[in-house]
Amino acid sequence: MIAGRFRVGRMLGEGSYGCVFAAHDEVTDQPVALKLESSHGKQGQLRYEFEVLRYVNKKLQEGSPPAGETPSPPARWKETKVPDAGFVMEVPPQKRIEGIPAVWWYGGHGSHKVMALEPLGPSLGSLMTSSSSMNKQRQPILSLHTVLMVGVQIVSRIEALHRCGILHRDIKPQNFCMGQGKYVDTVYAIDMGLSKPWAEGESNSHIKMVTGKKLAGTARYSSIATHQGYEQGRRDDLECVAYVLVYLNAGTLPWQGIQAGDKKKRNRLIGEKKLAYPLEELCKDVPELETFIKYCRSLGFTDEPDYEHLRGLLYAALKRNGWEMDNNYDWKT
Repeated sequence: MIAGRFRVGRMLGEGSYGCVFAAHDEVTDQPVALKLESSHGKQGQLRYEFEVLRYVNKKLQEGSPPAGETPSPPARWKETKVPDAGFVMEVPPQKRIEGIPAVWWYGGHGSHKVMALEPLGPSLGSLMTSSSSMNKQRQPILSLHTVLMVGVQIVSRIEALHRCGILHRDIKPQNFCMGQGKYVDTVYAIDMGLSKPWAEGESNSHIKMVTGKKLAGTARYSSIATHQGYEQGRRDDLECVAYVLVYLNAGTLPWQGIQAGDKKKRNRLIGEKKLAYPLEELCKDVPELETFIKYCRSLGFTDEPDYEHLRGLLYAALKRNGWEMDNNYDWKT
């Protein structure tokens, strides 16, 4: 039992951030997911992630900020200290926001920081791994129909975060989950630990371009500009989305498996191959994704992306193949 109210069940996942457990809230009599982060780690991201999710849910409750309006997201910081036993932050029940997990509680337990949030279904990464469809190399894949449908939703989730002034910065299949119950067909964006505001300061101006940055996120899906050491912006999140969609349908990316003496060199080699690899070959079965990537790469650092245009490309690919947004995902057949 955590904090005298959360009865802990099975572990749902673990990583460098800590662990996630299924649990039951004895106070509200509702299932929850508990994300734990150790005070012994260097991440110190859980309190910030709680603040981001609370902020995004509140902002979207009020209605997504219109295009062109600069929002006021929480500044990024790290907190490694575990809250005192009496320190608790609670969020009252609110209307669910499509594709953004609700967050309800933050506090401490022993040597861990704890966040209680909406329980979700499997990630796109795990759904792909368990898929019965295979590519020529016998690697699991998702059908193009499924990939295009989840792609439309992913673009909308990233748009919602951007409208709230937040960059995700770690776009990968493991960071998108399906919902549960009546939300089973909804794609959720999760893991905001590496997120960062693109608007900052009292004037809420766009963050400045900085060079020489270390790669934040997952190199496999990172944008070309990120590999080149530039500060990430909205364009970079969306370029990452395209690589994720190619990966889900192809089962692999041409720059996977690159070996190097250290992580920095490996990331550089991945970026070089990514830049040199012909987009028409990468997206040979889905020319709309080639257009998607070219558009993202053409954007300036402070440019506001045309999300509707990007969704339109995915809808066009669906129409070209005679498919609809019917929610007939591979795992439902």
